[in-house]
Amino acid sequence: MTFQLGKWTVDESTNELVREGKRLRLEARAMKVLVYLYRHQGQVVSKDDLVESIWQLRAVSDHSITVVISDLRRALGDSARQPRYIETISKKGYRLIEQRSETDLHSVLAPEHAENARPLRKRYLMPAVFVACMLLLGAIGFFMSVGVSDKLTLVVMDTENHSQNPKLDTLSASITELMHDSLSRIEGIHLVRWRPGQSAMPTQVANAYILAPKLVDGENGTLLSLSLQGLNNNEVAWTAAHAVSNEHFMHAEALALKDLSAHLGVRAPARRLPIFSAETESVYWRARYLWSLRNGPAAHEAQDLLLATLDKDPEFWPAHAALADIYTHKTGVFFRNDGIDTEKSARTHLSEAEKMAPFSAETLAAKAHYALFVDTAPAKATRFLSDALEVAPNNVAMMTSYATALAASGRLSDASAAIKNASKMDPADPLLMMDQVWVYFVAGEYDVALEAARQASSLGMSADLYEALVLGASGQHHLGLDAWLKYLAARGTPTDELDRIRSLPGDWKSADAKRNVYSAIASQLPDESTLLIAMLYGLAGDQQRVITLLNTARSADAKWVALWGSYVPGLATAQWRAAGPPKS
Repeated sequence: MTFQLGKWTVDESTNELVREGKRLRLEARAMKVLVYLYRHQGQVVSKDDLVESIWQLRAVSDHSITVVISDLRRALGDSARQPRYIETISKKGYRLIEQRSETDLHSVLAPEHAENARPLRKRYLMPAVFVACMLLLGAIGFFMSVGVSDKLTLVVMDTENHSQNPKLDTLSASITELMHDSLSRIEGIHLVRWRPGQSAMPTQVANAYILAPKLVDGENGTLLSLSLQGLNNNEVAWTAAHAVSNEHFMHAEALALKDLSAHLGVRAPARRLPIFSAETESVYWRARYLWSLRNGPAAHEAQDLLLATLDKDPEFWPAHAALADIYTHKTGVFFRNDGIDTEKSARTHLSEAEKMAPFSAETLAAKAHYALFVDTAPAKATRFLSDALEVAPNNVAMMTSYATALAASGRLSDASAAIKNASKMDPADPLLMMDQVWVYFVAGEYDVALEAARQASSLGMSADLYEALVLGASGQHHLGLDAWLKYLAARGTPTDELDRIRSLPGDWKSADAKRNVYSAIASQLPDESTLLIAMLYGLAGDQQRVITLLNTARSADAKWVALWGSYVPGLATAQWRAAGPPKS
């Protein structure tokens, strides 16, 4: 459809406004709203009419409609106070002012549009039965198009640096983490993180889009460019570009996500008050990115960056929460050899975060990890994480921790459901897969645990240990031995010792065979945790040795035993449960 609106020619086929050779491209939904208003020119169109016709009954806030109308006015050079095209009728809706002096290129009352051009009042006087049938058919068509749930799926790529400045690589990482954090706070969407090197996009997902952020060179500097395209049809549905730099990257990201939220018809994520410097924020989000990698060197660098941030701005509470999280996570395992009193440091930073932002998702998550890994109080941790997920329902790290806390609480079916949900949010995160293996392992879902371990291996993670434990717990000791030998070889065990262990089994049905093999493996792991050695003796069937080890565990190992001793296959004996977990 093409029509004239004042001095503008509106071309629906290209989503363009044309005037004196100048072309303006409208976002697709804005064009649909303009066309709908034109077809009902002179009539008041309510927001409900627009939701039903343009948003197709999807849940959408009034703010989203207001943003589209504002965009149309800006493009047309119109004013809300002195409208020439779009008039706001208080508490009723909007009306396109009739353009009597212009001639349509294609009449809005052409036969194909005649039904839509009927007065709204008459349209609503259709027989009630017919209306009900039409609504039912429309609902069926809508739910067939989006699947059982109408939740929108947003597949978000990591921010790529396409500029000519390699120094912006760190800015890309900061924006990646910030953007995922912002999007995780939006309700009503299913957020998926897609990482570099991931093989193939999910297919046949209804109501799904890919969001690709990039840093690109513009005429006057670097731009944060975002494009949104349909997952199944590859059609570009929306684009935006905002000036960006280290000094105002948060502002650019906030503007971009505000525009995106308006396009998708969802509530824009709440934005933090701009009370901290850009430098502080940039360093913080870089540290958050490094911490998300969950490995020793990255954790150390993240720690250094966060401490440097607090030296400059002691009131920057997110850094306090992040440091408490790092020092607490799995009892500060990344800092075991640094002479750091991780529990004391965690308490100090957590106290500071609680003073300044007690109900933030970051503080709640740090409190949960302290409750889980230091206090060994998993039920308390689940409550904190449940509150954190109310704030950030799509935060994959919090969902993963929630699954772990549920498992440690003995709520194994709930834990399986939560970790499955987390894996859908970030399907290529190998560290999440390791947590996934553990939760399924504890829940006794060995086939799923084994598949997750092998997927983690395919992504470059060393999952031989997990695979060996799962195979042993499921009774596949002969296959488990191969995984153990690979694990020992990677640790530098001499070849002749590996050959000796390989020759031990004989008949796996014999209790002596299992005892000999698993005892020999344990002897090659003197520096491993008490929990792992106890699991090996559990697989060997030596329950007395298991009980002795669990009751004599100390320090960080004792906390792990307290969390998992009653649930891990091979350890959850009647004697152990009767004795209870050790006091730490």
